[in-house]
Amino acid sequence: MRTLLVLLLLLPFAAAAAVQTGLDVLEARGFDILAGKRVALVVNHTARDAAGKHIIDLLLDGKKATVVRIFTPEHGLTGLADEAVADGAYRDIPVTSLYGKEKKPRPELLADCDLILFDMQDVGARYYTYPATLAYTLESAKTAGKKVIVLDRPNPTGGDIVSGFAPPIELTGKFTSLYPLPTRHGMTIGELARLFNDHFGLGATLEVVAMTGWTRAMLWNDTGLPWVPPSPNLRNPDAAFIYAGMGWIETTNISVGRGTEAPFFIYGAPFIDGTKLAAALKKQLPAGVTAAPTKFTPTDKLHRHFGKECGGVRLTVGDLKKIDTFRLGLIVLKTLFAIAPEFDPTTDFALSMGKAGIDQRLKKGASVKTILAEANADCEKFKEIRKKYLLY
Repeated sequence: MRTLLVLLLLLPFAAAAAVQTGLDVLEARGFDILAGKRVALVVNHTARDAAGKHIIDLLLDGKKATVVRIFTPEHGLTGLADEAVADGAYRDIPVTSLYGKEKKPRPELLADCDLILFDMQDVGARYYTYPATLAYTLESAKTAGKKVIVLDRPNPTGGDIVSGFAPPIELTGKFTSLYPLPTRHGMTIGELARLFNDHFGLGATLEVVAMTGWTRAMLWNDTGLPWVPPSPNLRNPDAAFIYAGMGWIETTNISVGRGTEAPFFIYGAPFIDGTKLAAALKKQLPAGVTAAPTKFTPTDKLHRHFGKECGGVRLTVGDLKKIDTFRLGLIVLKTLFAIAPEFDPTTDFALSMGKAGIDQRLKKGASVKTILAEANADCEKFKEIRKKYLLY
C-alpha cells in the first residue's frame, strides 16, 4: 500500500485551483466534524487535497481523527488493480476490499466507528462502479446506524448535459446498473448520494460537504485540479468524458483500446478494416470529431483481443462541450454493423446500454436520430427527478 504515496508524489499538482473539493473545504475547516471521532474511510487513491496529500495521511499525521478501518472500491487503494482486489493494510489500519469477496461494507465491520467518510473521484457514467459502492455504503450505514459524510468532487463530464437511456427495472439492481440513471447522468458524487439516499429510499443519515467554485458548465480542465486517473484506463479527463458517453461499446466483440496508449479513443478488432471503417464514419461524424485508420495490438491480457493485431480507427475529439458522446457511440455502433459482418454485441450489451434491442434495431436500419429521441425522453424525466438533489 506504500505505493500510494509514491504515486501521489509523482503526480503534477496545480498551484491554485478554481475549485475546492469537499476534502479541501473540510481541511480548511480543520476537519471540525471529525474531531474526536472514530472514522471508517471508503476511499481510494483519488482522495487527496489540492496539495496532493491523501486523506488517510492528512487524518493520521494531523491527528484529526482515529481511522479504524479503510474500505476500497474497484481498482483498490492504489488505483492500479484491474481485477479482484484482496484485503490488506495501510499504516497498520485494516483495508477491506469492496471489489473482491464482497461488494458491501459488512455492518459488523462498522461497529467500532462513529461515522463513515466517503471520498473518491467518480467519472459520470451509470456503469462505473463507484456510485454502486456509494449506494452499498449508504445501505450498510443505515443497517449499522452510522452517519455517512460524502466529500464532493467534480463530475468530469460537467453537470449540464444528461444523455443516454435510463434503464427499466429489469435492467437495474446490478453492480454496473444499480439504479435507473441515464448513461451520462451529469451529477456529482455528493449529488448522487442525496439522490440514492432519498429518492431510492436508502435512508441513511447523510451529510455532503460541498465543493466551492464548481459550476455545472465546467468540464475537468476548467477546474484547475490535477487529474488522478480513477482507474488504469482512464488516463486523462478526455478519456473519462468519452467513456461516460460510449463506454458501453466494450460490451461488443471489439476492443475499445484497453491495452494501448489511448484507451477509449481506439476501436477495432482483427476482423475490422480500419480504412473502410474510417471512410464510412467520415460521412457521419459530428463536427470536431475525426477518425483515422489505425492498426494496434492490445497488450492487456485481461481485455479483448489481447496479443492480436487489430484494424480499426483512432478518434480525435475537439471541443468536448459541443459533442454528445452518446450520439457518437450510436454512430460508431451503426457503422460497425454496416461494414463488419462479424461485429456482434455480447449478452451484457442491453445492461450497459440501458435498454434492450437497440443493437438489433440499429442493425436493421433504425436511425440514430430515432434512438436519440427515445433516450432524450428518458433524460427529460430524469432531469425532473434530479432537480431537488442538485447542490450547484
